[in-house]
Amino acid sequence: LMCLTSDVDINVLAQCFQLDPFDNLLKPHYMQRVREHAAAVLESTDHQSLCAMGDYMQVALGSIDIDGLLEAIQRHEDGNISAVQLHQALQLQEFTDEIGVSIQSFEKNVMILIWQANFLEPYLEGGSMIEPRRVSDCIQTFMSLDVVARREIAQKVLEKWEVVSEIFSLAQEAIGSSEEIADEEAAAVSADELGGEDLSEALVPEANLVEMVMFLKALSTEEDGPFSQEFLARLVMALHWWTDTDIASPLAVVPPGPGFKDALERMANSEEGLFVGHPNSPAWLAHMPEHAKDVFCVNMCCLDQAFQAQALDFLLPAFSLYPSKDYCIVTQPHTAPNTPLLNAFTIVSPQPQNTFSHVLYLIHRASLLGSPKVRYMLEADADSIPALIENFDQVTQVDIGMRCKSFLTQEAESPVPEHVFVAEFDDQVVGLVVMEMPAPDVVDTLRCCYHLDDYLLVEHHDAQQNQGQGRLLHWVLNPLFAKYTRRLHQS
Repeated sequence: LMCLTSDVDINVLAQCFQLDPFDNLLKPHYMQRVREHAAAVLESTDHQSLCAMGDYMQVALGSIDIDGLLEAIQRHEDGNISAVQLHQALQLQEFTDEIGVSIQSFEKNVMILIWQANFLEPYLEGGSMIEPRRVSDCIQTFMSLDVVARREIAQKVLEKWEVVSEIFSLAQEAIGSSEEIADEEAAAVSADELGGEDLSEALVPEANLVEMVMFLKALSTEEDGPFSQEFLARLVMALHWWTDTDIASPLAVVPPGPGFKDALERMANSEEGLFVGHPNSPAWLAHMPEHAKDVFCVNMCCLDQAFQAQALDFLLPAFSLYPSKDYCIVTQPHTAPNTPLLNAFTIVSPQPQNTFSHVLYLIHRASLLGSPKVRYMLEADADSIPALIENFDQVTQVDIGMRCKSFLTQEAESPVPEHVFVAEFDDQVVGLVVMEMPAPDVVDTLRCCYHLDDYLLVEHHDAQQNQGQGRLLHWVLNPLFAKYTRRLHQS
């Protein structure tokens, strides 16, 4: 019997164990963004965030029982509620410090959302009446705007950009014509007042700014445009809350120049918002979404004593149940006996401040497919070495780089003082071994000081200058394959 779960608190584990080599059990793409954010936070005093205002609003609205809130508001005879009552009810909502500081005027933001869902109608004022269903539908529409939906909206508009651009040009021309007539009339009046002086050169027309509501109405199917009003409402929400385009009221204008298209392109290529705390905070990774985690956990494993040797046969089927997860973990007390199942796992080193009373065992999906193969380093492997040693200090990196370069450039017939090997798995370099052949006097000294002959048949190596001895200078191995260390040494 084996019980599995993907509900893993990676924040607690990251506080207790050294999981950075394992991307803190996050998927690589997400961990890369987290690392970039952490570097930006530590290098700058400015507030850094991986979330847009829309992400904070979705979290805030998700923490509220909207239907319960609307039910608690006193209704008028027609079943509607007033905007003032809704505003007051929203003011009473409380959120965590991070969310509260970010959204500031929550009640005002919700009023903006309600208008955006029905952008052709006037903005709600104090005495305005509103149907509760309209509020809940608006919130539901907004909550459906995940990163995939936003990308699809932006892509759909960009696919029809020629039509959109043509409609925008027509709107500009219409506004320009009306403004020219108004300017001519104003100039004529001013000339009459000032004795007939010509003011045509003094009146410099400004850029024809198009009101957003007018532009959106022209894009709607009711005006023979390419998009439905429901789609345009979702577009307005996405642009306002996830880009720097301001569409907070009926007076908003279309961004001049390429601003509107640039906003759509940014949204089409946008990333999911991540709620990441300060790198030194205990709650650094506490709010990561479930789909960003790259791990599942073995809660319980029961196996008859007679079949303990077959415990590993459970792991491949277990990974098949979580095709999007690459790590499996097990925790058990320090005093618990080891089992055949855990022989395949790697023990993760604890943090210095760790108070967790369990040991963390970890295994990667790839390590079940076999051990890496050891071979001599080739020139084609040179580009893979920097990624393996990037966490070492600069002196060590330079030393390893020089030894690798020396090994690759040495002549085939000359004596080889050093050997460089790589461990390869699935056509990827996952390890590096640098060995030195010691001088005969060094070997003799070591044989006198230590019982080396007890571990080596010396007569089999008399013809060799190093008498079968080697010195390990550098050993680098991807931690996913740490359990194969002894086997790689033998190779």
